[in-house]
Amino acid sequence: MNNNDFVNNVTTELAIRLANTEIERAKFKAQATELTKQNRELQKQLNDLKKQPAPANEATNDDEQGLPAK
Repeated sequence: MNNNDFVNNVTTELAIRLANTEIERAKFKAQATELTKQNRELQKQLNDLKKQPAPANEATNDDEQGLPAK
């Protein structure tokens, strides 16, 4: 293999690797975006639950753990 063939092969291999890396980066970014969206939705649900008063007839977590009521 002469020097030009070697350079062409290396260049082709690097281009393929770069393309694959860009594809993986895009997948990772899409996954991160989706997880961020899910996180926001769960945080909103948690905040909504915190705003609701606890039913009087159900034990709270503190009661179940033997801690004094707040």
